[in-house]
Amino acid sequence: MKLIIQPDDGLAPLLKAVRKARKTIDIVIFRFDRVELEKALEAAVARGVVVRALIAHTNRGGEKSLRRLELRLLNAGVTVSRTADDLPRYHGKLFVGDDVL
Repeated sequence: MKLIIQPDDGLAPLLKAVRKARKTIDIVIFRFDRVELEKALEAAVARGVVVRALIAHTNRGGEKSLRRLELRLLNAGVTVSRTADDLPRYHGKLFVGDDVL
């Protein structure tokens, strides 16, 4: 297991982990503005990796941007779920992948 701490470790180790995953990727998304990571997740699905994303029900960027992200990921074959709206605010990001490091 390897712990990647953001933002200090940068995007490279996260992209490497997505590219090396062979079975599953689970990711929790609060705000998602990295096109490189989105494309890497799409490529993972294309090579047969099961990708599951939990997306915040809302954020400061608004419902519309989250809905567009959700639709893009669904179109790429990612299984997408939304968090419940019982927590008024949280800020979490989490990535778990198999065979990645």
